[in-house]
Amino acid sequence: MSTSDQPEVVLEQPARALRAWSLAQCEALEQAFTSLAADWARDWGIGPAAGEGAAQVEGARHERGAGLAWAYSKPARHSSDMLIEAHECASLAGIRHGVHASMFGLSPSLLGAGAASESIAMDVVEAALSDWFTRLRQIPGLHGLEQHPAASDANRSASAWSGDVMVRWPWCRGSFFLWLDGGTVETVLSSLSNVGVRSTTTRKPPLVEITQALSGQPIKLRVELDSINLSLGQLETLQVGDIIPLSHQLDRPLHVMDTVGRPVCAAWLGQQQDCLALELCTLDSPSVQNH
Repeated sequence: MSTSDQPEVVLEQPARALRAWSLAQCEALEQAFTSLAADWARDWGIGPAAGEGAAQVEGARHERGAGLAWAYSKPARHSSDMLIEAHECASLAGIRHGVHASMFGLSPSLLGAGAASESIAMDVVEAALSDWFTRLRQIPGLHGLEQHPAASDANRSASAWSGDVMVRWPWCRGSFFLWLDGGTVETVLSSLSNVGVRSTTTRKPPLVEITQALSGQPIKLRVELDSINLSLGQLETLQVGDIIPLSHQLDRPLHVMDTVGRPVCAAWLGQQQDCLALELCTLDSPSVQNH
């Protein structure tokens, strides 16, 4: 079969990047958005319950159109209803009511139509809400976040290994949801100083010989004589001061083994500076082979 007869493979689409995030990377995202919400709530005088809830990162289950998207929902009765309610309540009116209730303790409808205080309160709410989205857009990769929620398709699953995530946290008496595609997550992570995007982007230490790499590791060695065998009767008659002759000859080296009993080398017992010492020798030395 000639080369010209080989089938030609044409890629209609470029290879798709496969993304997955480690636990440390997810925690870095959670910490970043938790701090952002807490700072915003503190600057606008909103209580801790409105802006200091811990963020949670989850894999995106549904696609939210192209790029970034957000949603806001009031507390659901059941945690399983939270995602459904987020799709239904992703409106500016809903998030305005949540911010208003967090700042003033009342819904705008309870202040009375036409009241001067309502107009002032709504101006403050709009300013706080505008500042919230401004802070979100200042995060690298989120500059294109719109202030109006994007339409979603709850029946369309997110692509596997896309790296798309959903970040949610308690916010203004409800829950704020933020959908990030894999590329945006990569940009956000690269801007954080405490976590890297991929291990391939970090420099690895140069390779060294295994003996050099392990040179500082301690190792335990056992030094033994030839074993002796005693009967149970002999063992029962032993007393303090008894002398037990050993079968180990004085002209034979000791056995040096590792912790599991594998022979390492032989050694002669000696003395150095008023301490016992060992002079190491190989197992195949003549003095060892002669015995």
